[in-house]
Amino acid sequence: MLEYVRKTPEGFIQVCEDQEVRIVDLPLSRYLQTLALRGLSTLKGRLEAVRKVLAIKAKIPVPCDRNTLLFPLRGLRSDRALYLNYHAVSSYHKHGEGQVVVMFHGGHQMLADGFDSFQNSYLKAKCVAAYLKEQ
Repeated sequence: MLEYVRKTPEGFIQVCEDQEVRIVDLPLSRYLQTLALRGLSTLKGRLEAVRKVLAIKAKIPVPCDRNTLLFPLRGLRSDRALYLNYHAVSSYHKHGEGQVVVMFHGGHQMLADGFDSFQNSYLKAKCVAAYLKEQ
């Protein structure tokens, strides 16, 4: 299962899937577009649908497939962009001054900045997941 995708300082993307990290030489937007196209739609179309149907205006989660719902901690254009898979997160808790520890179903964890930002994005993803479950 895809756990997270993030930009590296060198301009590549780091993909963590099934607890294995690999480097991919693609822009993040192109990688997300590839995931969207597997479901026969574009990244722009998915973002626009979530925006219109659920009235989410910023840091929009990207539903890719049944097991992949990516939500941003840092936006797509950020040089430190980071997207986590909602379905891969088993739990999270606050750590220190505003950081968050994210536990994944595979048993590993990651430390990220911005607990409040994480929580807001996670709740948006939860809303998208609930909507998709009803359909």
